[in-house]
Amino acid sequence: MNRLGTLIGALAWEQLGHLQSREVGEVLERALRRMKRYLRRRGALATDDADESNVADDESPAATE
Repeated sequence: MNRLGTLIGALAWEQLGHLQSREVGEVLERALRRMKRYLRRRGALATDDADESNVADDESPAATE
């Protein structure tokens, strides 16, 4: 028996419903904004002031950490 043998019986998979296209799009848009912000902070992407103004309040650095 391996070290995880006692935990295997306690785990259960609970299937969720399928995501709608709108939900996938929302996640993708948020991920893209966060990746662009990350790259800009590290100087790997040119800064565009117009893009920065489109960042939602919930995307502030304090909210994402």
